[in-house]
Amino acid sequence: MKKLFSLISLFLLCLCGMAAEDVTTMAEMYHIYPYAEAPGQTGSSSEILLIMKNRTAIATWSCTLELPEGVTFSSVSADIEDGRYPEGYNAEITHTQNEAGNVVTLTCHGTEGVSLTGTDGAVAVVTVDVAKSVTPGDYEVVVSNILLE
Repeated sequence: MKKLFSLISLFLLCLCGMAAEDVTTMAEMYHIYPYAEAPGQTGSSSEILLIMKNRTAIATWSCTLELPEGVTFSSVSADIEDGRYPEGYNAEITHTQNEAGNVVTLTCHGTEGVSLTGTDGAVAVVTVDVAKSVTPGDYEVVVSNILLE
């Protein structure tokens, strides 16, 4: 029987040099955070949704995901069922990753002149592979280097 593995997400805000007293304002305005809808199983793949909260129009976004030990990046998709991307945006997500596959930087570009409006919702589905050697438990996915333009 396969053991369950779950990802508990931790998000970090892009503070862009803001003072500590401005953190609440930034949290309300802009961030990207991961969400694992269902626990994964060791020795299989699991999906993590990246949710973006933005209060102004965004043309591009990027961030870095740091995955727990034993969890590696497999793929990323912008095929979101809730229609987060506007008609004509044509989201193209590229990625770079370290050799171990546990740190990946994602960048999304759309069609020039079309932007995401200020709403909340999923912007990417990240598929990860969970090694058989991972001990079942709760793990953090850290999101950093968030850039929303």
